[in-house]
Amino acid sequence: VNSIVSDALCLPPSLCRPLSTVIHQKAGGVILFVIRFLNSLNKQGHLVYCLESRRWTWDLEKIKSERVSEDFVVHTTLQMNSLPKLVQTGFMNAACLGSNFNASILGKTIKDEGFDVCSFLKIGKDGGYIEESESGSYSWTHDQIQQAAYNLIPPMQRESFHFQLGQRLLENSTNCDVKRDVLFFVVDNMNKGKDLKLDRGQMTQLARLNLQAGNKAISTSRFHSAAEYLQTGISLLSKDSWIQQYDL
Repeated sequence: VNSIVSDALCLPPSLCRPLSTVIHQKAGGVILFVIRFLNSLNKQGHLVYCLESRRWTWDLEKIKSERVSEDFVVHTTLQMNSLPKLVQTGFMNAACLGSNFNASILGKTIKDEGFDVCSFLKIGKDGGYIEESESGSYSWTHDQIQQAAYNLIPPMQRESFHFQLGQRLLENSTNCDVKRDVLFFVVDNMNKGKDLKLDRGQMTQLARLNLQAGNKAISTSRFHSAAEYLQTGISLLSKDSWIQQYDL
């Protein structure tokens, strides 16, 4: 982003760094929207060319207070829609995993055998949509980009999309994986589909998973989350559960 801003304003990178940092926070790392954001700042008078000093000047405090336009999300979603279907699938699944995710967990959510996690992550990084941390996990370069990726999922299909994603992640993970790494991802997604027409077996399974998630949340002092998991689990049980599912 700093290189783009430096080239656009014909100023040294070191001088542009404070401005570039704010622009990255506002517009993410997508080149198209960095340029759009620069243009909007110029139209609003926050970024102007000073004839006296013969260089671009800006008001950093006003730029910090600028809100990202909803057009940013709309245009990013349209841009993602032009990408190959498998790449779109990767974005949708990653969006459901939250603001941070790792390659291993993402791979377990994809049902298409032709999906290559490494290729997807490279496309995501090259396009400025996601970035890799030092720990090897990935995050969205901007929360609005995550929202744009989520918007690829048709609204009427989102409950079932979440539920099926959680199921695939559960099926593709070992018991050890579930306990250590993926339990909250599984439960959070399946819970978003709890209002679907689930059969008794699915409801019992989800209730049991919520119990596990609640107990794990308690062990890490996440008491509010624990209460939500346990309450959700209770809501999934039938009236005769005191007899049929007493352990739950």
